[in-house]
Amino acid sequence: SEEYDRTIIDNVTFDLNKVKIDELRNDIVEGYVIANPSTRRTCLEQLQFVFDFYMVQSNFNLEFRKYKSDVVANLSTKNLSVIQNQEDLNYTTNLLKRQTQEIEKPKTVNIKYPSIERDYETSTQSTSNEYVFSTDIATIDVPVVMYDKDAANLSSKTLERYYINGDSYEFQTNYDYFMLEVSDV
Repeated sequence: SEEYDRTIIDNVTFDLNKVKIDELRNDIVEGYVIANPSTRRTCLEQLQFVFDFYMVQSNFNLEFRKYKSDVVANLSTKNLSVIQNQEDLNYTTNLLKRQTQEIEKPKTVNIKYPSIERDYETSTQSTSNEYVFSTDIATIDVPVVMYDKDAANLSSKTLERYYINGDSYEFQTNYDYFMLEVSDV
């Protein structure tokens, strides 16, 4: 009920009027295990891992936005400022790319979670990439109670993230884009 929700939020000194969760209304948490005292940030980051959303502070409000929300702005290379490579001071570019080596990425991702289908016992779902040279195994404990199928999908999606997000980009823009937030581009 709304009164119960406000009581919980008041107890943790959180103003519900400054939190926008419109884009997350269809995500359902079956259960959540808090084994040790945790900060609110840690709990939110664990939920963020499972449900794919950004946490953005915008105009003194905390907003939760899905990763696949509409893009607000597209930046072309002509809108990027020249930056200097810190490793090679003679090299300048407008987009600096850092690539993670394949051997540094895991071959297998294990997701450990409380399974609703196994009476809340801890279960594991794994996904492997047989076409890589790496032998690393990443095991991630998820405190969110899940169905086995959802955990298997999360394991597969997490392995993809390691390969897709292995490259990072550094760039600077002009002041025309000063008001953009992380989830806008």
